[in-house]
Amino acid sequence: MMKCRVWSILAACVWGGVSVGSAWAESASLSIVSPQDGAVFEAADVPIETRFVKGPSGDHLHVYVDGAFYKSAKRESLTVWDLRDGEHLIELRAASREKDEKGVEHKELGINARVKVTVATKQAKRALSSKPVVR
Repeated sequence: MMKCRVWSILAACVWGGVSVGSAWAESASLSIVSPQDGAVFEAADVPIETRFVKGPSGDHLHVYVDGAFYKSAKRESLTVWDLRDGEHLIELRAASREKDEKGVEHKELGINARVKVTVATKQAKRALSSKPVVR
């Protein structure tokens, strides 16, 4: 037998003693599925796969590269384009478009995920190998 009760705006159903809540009942969460921390890419474009549970207020991500804002994203799959050779810190921050009590939009929620990657393009490798070795 299935019994349903509504608390506030959120609904939860009880089926044989097991509670099943909607995705909106969960709080927002964010993790980077790939790449793994320390991954090396031979291309300047880095694909990123996330797991983003939007929750009641978070509805998009802010993407930062090396501490600078890069773009906003709504999808769990995204690409950071044209990174220079070297190590980069990519950080994702859950954000809300809703206005807060002060009228501020695009509020970051303090739910973050980060990964360090290294870009070592073939062009950079060729340039390094063509330089004479100083002894």
